[in-house]
Amino acid sequence: MERKIKLLEQSPQPPEKENTEVAAIKVRSVVILEMLKQMQLGTAHNDLTKICKLIAFLTGNSYNSIYNEVQKGVCFSNFHTKQIDEVNKILEELNASISIQ
Repeated sequence: MERKIKLLEQSPQPPEKENTEVAAIKVRSVVILEMLKQMQLGTAHNDLTKICKLIAFLTGNSYNSIYNEVQKGVCFSNFHTKQIDEVNKILEELNASISIQ
């Protein structure tokens, strides 16, 4: 009972969307998918469920939401444009042969 009270007294963590220094899960997922594809470990070589488990483990996000998004096809909105530009800039600085469109 005391543990439940302590949990209720704690202030909730702000949602990820408010943190402008962290890419949205869609952007992170696509970057990881592209990196895996370059390493020949993408969906052509592995089951999508295993890949989504890895993404969930690495990002700390829900496996179910990642799987659902990736399975139906990740669609970016204008909200993601700045993050995509930033990740592409970082990938270019690393001389990576991938970019996110």
